[in-house]
Amino acid sequence: MEKNNPIQRLSKIRKVEAPPFLFTRIEQKINDLKVEKAPFRLVFALVTSFCVLLFLNIYLLNNSYHSNNQGDQAMQTFMEDMNMDYSNQLYYE
Repeated sequence: MEKNNPIQRLSKIRKVEAPPFLFTRIEQKINDLKVEKAPFRLVFALVTSFCVLLFLNIYLLNNSYHSNNQGDQAMQTFMEDMNMDYSNQLYYE
C-alpha cells in the first residue's frame, strides 16, 4: 500500500532542529561579502566602444537611407516604363 501512495510517506517526515549558531554564521558570511566594483578603465572602455558602435550604426543607416532614395527613384522610373504598378497598396480608397 505504501508503494501505491507516496503521499502517506510524506506524513512520516519530521522537522529537524538546526544548531542555534547556524543562522548567525550564515548572516555573518553574507555581511562579510564585499561588493566588487569594475575597474574604471574597463567601464570607460566599454562605454566608449558602445558609443562608437552606436554612432557608426547611425552613420551607416543614414548613408543607406540616402542611397536607397536614389535607388527607389530609379526603380520607380523603371516600373513606370514597364507599365507596372510600383505601389504595394492593395486597396484604392
